[in-house]
Amino acid sequence: MVFKLARSGSGWTESVIWNFTNGIDGGAPTAGVIFDNAGNHYGTTSEYGSPYSGTVYGLSLSQSGWSETTLYSFTGDYGSGSGGLIRDAQGNLFGITGGLDGGISIAYELTPQNGSWSFTVLQNFGEEYVGAFAAPTFDSHGILYGSLPTVGSDFTGEIFQLTPSGDRWIYRSFYTFNGSNAGVPLGAVTFDASGNMYGTGIAGGSDYDGSVWEITP
Repeated sequence: MVFKLARSGSGWTESVIWNFTNGIDGGAPTAGVIFDNAGNHYGTTSEYGSPYSGTVYGLSLSQSGWSETTLYSFTGDYGSGSGGLIRDAQGNLFGITGGLDGGISIAYELTPQNGSWSFTVLQNFGEEYVGAFAAPTFDSHGILYGSLPTVGSDFTGEIFQLTPSGDRWIYRSFYTFNGSNAGVPLGAVTFDASGNMYGTGIAGGSDYDGSVWEITP
């Protein structure tokens, strides 16, 4: 489901915005939601849709309540829609596919066009990576970063960088984790005002029980 928590006195009141049906609207959302300036919600599901590998969806509010629109259904060619979304100033949506069941992981863009959405693959990362559950992140220069945990028991992964150049994006493996310093980076990348990068991994550290890491310029 997508839910809302509203302040109610000294506590919080929950209301359900949308219950997924495991049909064309998808099911099993593993990432959070984002908003546009009009208050519409956007997110992803990791299962179902048409045919079965998850969706990118939008939720809009009218006088009759919330309504759901499936913006894109993943076919399984590029993994599932497990990762979250980020939105740029032009209203384009960016995400990462993957899933613990394997499959190819990609970075993608959805562009609104005349009432529909156009899907573009920005980078194919292949089958080495599981794919993130967090959303990618833009830095102050419009460069896109994201986490890619690896498949298997080596507790590694990478942070990728995609730099816009004309009508294409230039891929760079920005940092590779070796498993001892940090590993399996499932969390989102974030920046401070000085350009330092931070994130979390579910492996790495002295006991391989997880880590919080920093990468400095």
